[in-house]
Amino acid sequence: MIDVSELIDNIRMAFSGRNRAAVISATVLIVMTMAAVIVVSITFTAPKKPSEPPFTEQEFTPDHPVLVPPSPVASDGYVYSRDKHGRWTEEDAAPWFTPPDATALSDLSQANDRIITDILDAAP
Repeated sequence: MIDVSELIDNIRMAFSGRNRAAVISATVLIVMTMAAVIVVSITFTAPKKPSEPPFTEQEFTPDHPVLVPPSPVASDGYVYSRDKHGRWTEEDAAPWFTPPDATALSDLSQANDRIITDILDAAP
């Protein structure tokens, strides 16, 4: 049979002296490993919730005609697609393009000159 007092003396001797840091770190590692094993086992053995069935795409079959609300954007009929033009015409670009005036061009030129000066000043 194991003598309890001898076992206690051996434990005290292990925790005192040069081996104290090694024994404490080994004990902490063992406890952390056991905790990780318990957490992982609980995570994987938890009852799983039933998953939803995957979404299946269904074809749209209207039971009433599709009504497009009147607006300036929508035409009278339903537009499925439009023709794509390879290039803009003058009429297409006119509402979006504003030609620059002389003051805007002068401001842009001065800003560009300042950038060029800064770059050239930094060059050796």
